[in-house]
Amino acid sequence: MESYRRALEIRRKLGKDNPAVTIFQDRLAFSHGNIGFLHSRNGRPDEAMESYRRAFEIRQKLAEGHPSVPEFRSGLADIHNEVGTQLSQTGQPTEALKSYRRALEIRQKLAEDNPTVTEFRSRLAIGHNNIGILLNRIGQPAEALESHRRALEIRQKLFDDDPAIPEYSHYLANSHANSSEILHGLGRLDEARDGYVRAIAIRDRLVKANPTVALYRFHLAANVRGLGLVKAATGDLAGAVTDARHALALYEGLPSRSGWELYDMACVRSTLSDLASQGAPGTSAGEAGPEAAGAMDLLRRAVAEGYRDADAMRTDSALDSLRSRLDFQLLMMDLAFPADPFAR
Repeated sequence: MESYRRALEIRRKLGKDNPAVTIFQDRLAFSHGNIGFLHSRNGRPDEAMESYRRAFEIRQKLAEGHPSVPEFRSGLADIHNEVGTQLSQTGQPTEALKSYRRALEIRQKLAEDNPTVTEFRSRLAIGHNNIGILLNRIGQPAEALESHRRALEIRQKLFDDDPAIPEYSHYLANSHANSSEILHGLGRLDEARDGYVRAIAIRDRLVKANPTVALYRFHLAANVRGLGLVKAATGDLAGAVTDARHALALYEGLPSRSGWELYDMACVRSTLSDLASQGAPGTSAGEAGPEAAGAMDLLRRAVAEGYRDADAMRTDSALDSLRSRLDFQLLMMDLAFPADPFAR
């Protein structure tokens, strides 16, 4: 944060001294956005929104003043997207959806106006993806699945045109996995399993080709976790245990422990607790309690590291085995309060 603020002060002075130099204004907006993102990760939504507001004012002025510069419109879409994510994480899905759709409108026009610029098509797919995730969260799975289908079509074309670019493989796997999560919830288990299998095959290749990129390993672990949940739903408890242990090993091999990573690890250990309590092959009855306790410890650490997505914790089926615990209920109560209730 201190480094971001130093950069902000330099860019503010550059912008003030050179008001006609648009790149200085653009970089100033970028600094505000970085600070907003970090506030968001640290559980300070009010400060995040204030930083995003400042970035938005600059980016909107640039986009309106220079409509022929596509990068300025793209930057404005980025801020709409960040605001949407922040609103979604703080329990304001209706407003979040509005922001996501504003971003999508801009990105759709950019992609149409610049058909040879693959970055604009990739960001358009991100817009559809974000809307799909939010629609599923607010109980509109059919509409969510359609958004993910649109993202998948764009990403498949980008991958087919240039399979050597790791980003295209990564995003294509995301679309398969996100669709599978919804299909699982709809009870379309065969389709969900197939989607996860496709995502995992792509992720395996990415991890092998880029062993130092932690992001690819993290998402591989998440997809293996998702496949295990589908197997459990089909009655393949042995397969579910194997996938849960595989996912946990992948998470433990990560070089860092962010709030998101700790949360996912907690979900895996909660799943193992549930499977052990069912007597799943590959587990023992004595594992259920320790795995649940380990999951709770990871959840507390995730919150301490800035994870504040209470909606996910309330609805994630992987945490079902913890919901009757008093410590889980108390943790959910804690999440209802701001990270710093006395912050101004």
